[in-house]
Amino acid sequence: MMRTLMITCALALLCGCASEPKPPVVTTAYEGLPLVTASHPRPPDFSAVTWTRTMMMNAPAGGREEVAEGNDLVAEFGVPDPARAISAALASALSSSLKTVPADASADGSGLVLDVVTDGWAFTYIGSDPAHYQVKYMGRARLLHAADNGEIAAVPCRWESNLKDAPTYDDLLAGRGALLKDMLASAAADCAVAYHKQLLLAPALQQPAAPER
Repeated sequence: MMRTLMITCALALLCGCASEPKPPVVTTAYEGLPLVTASHPRPPDFSAVTWTRTMMMNAPAGGREEVAEGNDLVAEFGVPDPARAISAALASALSSSLKTVPADASADGSGLVLDVVTDGWAFTYIGSDPAHYQVKYMGRARLLHAADNGEIAAVPCRWESNLKDAPTYDDLLAGRGALLKDMLASAAADCAVAYHKQLLLAPALQQPAAPER
């Protein structure tokens, strides 16, 4: 429920449905075009960085075990890649601000492609308090030409959970990783808003559309 609420609130903010100031509506050559969202079925490796394994990092097995445990947790608990929620929220926001039209594919090669990817995600112990953990997320969003995948704009997002009231390892993974999922949903919501603002400020999207003849 909390995860759904976070994404719903992010969508409301992005679409200007809440009381927050609306993002600027940009009139550019890209306004009103079909928008296809790229899909990435397999997320990157998830790292579960614990104090014990860090002490093993001089051994080759140390880093491999962090990734192996992280990937096992993602698979066992069904932890979704935040990029999927971000992509859906961002596509909805662009349909409002740029008047883009959702599309499954662009038959004639025209239009835009929204490509949202996760570059890194993990939880790691806090250096000054190894018994407690912080969740970290890094990703990027790109707007591409559908015809040739030429890049129009690319923006990054880096997110870290609050160190205040940081959970223990057991708390983070209790209830099939409920708190971990909630934190990653917060990352998705925050990055969706950040991507939208940054994309609208990209130089390419600030260029006005050519006047009609």
